[in-house]
This record gives sequence, structure tokens and C-alpha cells, in this order.
Amino acid sequence: MKLTPHNQLQIHASWVVYFHEIARCGSIRAAARKLNVAPSAISRKVKDLEGILGVELLEKTSTRLRPTAAGEFVASHALQVLRGLDQMRAHLDDLNGLRSGHVKIVAVQAAATEFLPRALAKLVERYPRVTYDCEVAGSAHVMPQLVSGNADIGITFHASSNRQVRQLISVPLAFGVIASPDHPLAQQRMVRLQDLEDQPIILPNETISFRMVVDRMLEGRSFQFRNVVTASDPNFIAALVRFGAGVAFQTPIGVEPELREGSLKFIPLQDRNLRPPELIIAMAADRSPSPIASVAAEALRHAAAALMEEYVNTDDGAA
Repeated sequence: MKLTPHNQLQIHASWVVYFHEIARCGSIRAAARKLNVAPSAISRKVKDLEGILGVELLEKTSTRLRPTAAGEFVASHALQVLRGLDQMRAHLDDLNGLRSGHVKIVAVQAAATEFLPRALAKLVERYPRVTYDCEVAGSAHVMPQLVSGNADIGITFHASSNRQVRQLISVPLAFGVIASPDHPLAQQRMVRLQDLEDQPIILPNETISFRMVVDRMLEGRSFQFRNVVTASDPNFIAALVRFGAGVAFQTPIGVEPELREGSLKFIPLQDRNLRPPELIIAMAADRSPSPIASVAAEALRHAAAALMEEYVNTDDGAA
């Protein structure tokens, strides 16, 4: 809905609307009729503005008032302000009604297990006419999808610095190992690397971001795992752990149902070289998102912030 001049007067400093109408109408009297205000009020406001700026803004010709060179700059600014107001009103109309819309989200597998479905279910309930396209991808493919315009929102771990991407939130998560409930490590409050020396380890391959956490932690050290399986699917890794094939490196994100039902146990890892993974919600930096994409991104940002209370890695220690 386009704002009327009266609505604009209620929101913006009156000189913006007054000067814009004078420039359009060519006279104070005509502008006053258009705005339904006294001509003296407009004249007074223009004189006040000229006093503040220290320049004359209007000059008389034989037929009309017109802006001076300085007045042209002021008129141009006033027009930009009022156009921006109309755009804001249109966005607010979309937000109030959200008649339709489409949002594309690309997320890593771990976020797709529970984090994203839980947040998305609330959005679907609140905005039933909006549709969503959700793609599960490896960490390395999330940010390129944002940059190329193929996705509105990205959810990933470990995003390298990129000026074309705007991070809405970055949440450092607890990092450790998952084990079956009857595994000896499942009874410990925390583990160190030496606790894993004789354990069969199920490692993620390079397509899974957690592998980077492990590789960085071991960089320059002689420690080696007894690696029994390397896999590319986080769900497959979790299933192997449930069946007792070994233990695996993991955050609680991605195995929430198993932790809740007790089929897996999460034990935090303590190590001086550990740089915990970060859950990142991001959007493209050089594009204005649609109103509903902004709403969805903000909902995901709030959901990620809520993880701070439960899953943030707060333990610091040395191995």
C-alpha cells in the first residue's frame, strides 16, 4: 500500500515532505493544498531549514518557485527518503500478509537431522502459504550455493571468510565422541586423546566438516588412531556406533534423537589443540532478501542462539 502524504508526515521529519511537494508543485500554496497544512507552516519550515544549512534552497522565477543548486540536492535527498519509505511499507505489507513466498535453504546433514526440521516446522505453521526448498549438502557446497544465488539461507559448519557471504550467527558447539551406551567410555564425563588410543575409531571423510576439526587437532602430533572405518554419511557413522563398531567424533547436533532416547552417548573431548566446530547461519551479502526469507533467516538465527545454552563447548583443557 502506497503511503499518502499525510501518512508520510506522521513518520518523517516534516521538512522532507514539505520540500518534496514544493519541488513538485512549484509553489508553497499548491504544496500546502496538497498536504492540507497552512502555507505559513511550510514557509516557516523552509526558512528554518535554510537557516540550519546556511544556504538558500528556493528561488523565484516568473511562474514558479524552483530549487536552487543546493535545493536540488535537498530535493533529491527528500525523494530518496520517501521512495525508501514506500519500499519499507511494501515490505511491511508483505510481512503482515505474507500472501505467498518461496525460500530455498541449503544445510549440512547434521543440521538436517533435527535443528532445521524443528525450526522449519514452526515457520510452516506460522506462514502456511509460504513454500520451502531444502537441500542437504556437504559443508563445502553451502556457501557457493549462497553466492551463486541458488539458495537464500545456508546452514553449515566452518565457513571460511567470504565477503560475499553475511554470517547471521556463529555458535561454537561442544565436540567429542559418541559411543554406544554399554561402551566403557560412555560412563566418563569427558575424554582425552589418550583415552582413544586403543579404541576402534570411525572417522568422517574429507567431505564432512568434522574431519577438519580432527585433522587440525592432530596437526604436528604423532598420535594415530586405530581407524577401522571411514565414511561420508553421518547417519551411517552414527548407526555403526550404535551397533558397537567403534566410537566416532561428533557434536550433539546431528544425533539429538539418539542422545534423547539413550541409544548413543556423547562424551566431550578435552584437548589443548581443539578448535570446536561452529554452526553458522548465513545469507548472501550482496542481495536483498525477500521479506519471508528475512523472517526465516531470523527464525533460524534465534534457533541457533538457543543452542548456546545446551551445546556450547565450555571446557578448556590440555591433553
